[in-house]
Amino acid sequence: MKRFITLTLYLAVTIMMAAPLDEVIKFYSGVKSMKGKFEQKFCEASSGTCILTSGNFYFAEPDKMRIEIKTPYVQYMVSDGETAIIYDVASNVAIKMPAQQGAYAFGLVDLVKQFNEYYKIENTRKEGKLTVYKLLPKNDELKSEVDSILVAVNSKNRIKRLSYYDTMGNESELRLMNVKYNVKISGEKFHLKLPEDVKMVDQTQG
Repeated sequence: MKRFITLTLYLAVTIMMAAPLDEVIKFYSGVKSMKGKFEQKFCEASSGTCILTSGNFYFAEPDKMRIEIKTPYVQYMVSDGETAIIYDVASNVAIKMPAQQGAYAFGLVDLVKQFNEYYKIENTRKEGKLTVYKLLPKNDELKSEVDSILVAVNSKNRIKRLSYYDTMGNESELRLMNVKYNVKISGEKFHLKLPEDVKMVDQTQG
């Protein structure tokens, strides 16, 4: 089966509560739903290889999320905050797991409100029309896993790019495009219709 790519930080790792980011925090505190396109590049240090995935994402409060990977393979994931189901089309296998285990909260909204507890800003730089914040973990537990995070924000306080570097030398870069905020998203979007002959692997038990 293809490797299941997590979009957190990865998708969800975002920003901290700090004075330079107050306006960004204020904006995302008012976000009730969002949808758009993404591109994520994950580079593995041990193998020296990178994989680029792209597709669509949907989020609605309090914690509904859908991710559609379209390339280089087709995969779907939905989460209600408690459980997540990931379906790989080519293998016709679905994995059901606790949402936290899969780290599948598209946490742009929630994490934006929480990260001051865990991260600090090391420096800020301009990159064209973007402002890039470099974040470092505060506590020893995070320091053992996370080297740094880069958050690129535009002049309207929208997050455009997230880059994550772990202590193993792996890198993950997420780009968000054509994002629309506070739009109506049908509840059906957060239900995954699976084939009758799908092989279900339930990791929520035991």
